[in-house]
Amino acid sequence: MHEQAAMQRSMVNESANGRFKRSFSSWFWGSMITATVAHFGFFAFLEFGEVPDVSVHVTPVALTPPPEVPIPPP
Repeated sequence: MHEQAAMQRSMVNESANGRFKRSFSSWFWGSMITATVAHFGFFAFLEFGEVPDVSVHVTPVALTPPPEVPIPPP
């Protein structure tokens, strides 16, 4: 009789870590499904349109190389 009462008390006083481990799988898969649906909705139903032209229009500058410097022999 005492053993049965002790087992019932231990089942009632479950630790927070035990509750977390027991519920982790359902929370994980629920979150994965929610994230998948949210991403699908984001990419499927939003119009992205054209990429804007952000290039800079500048006339090219002609670069001239510096004059060659003669190196004296050793």
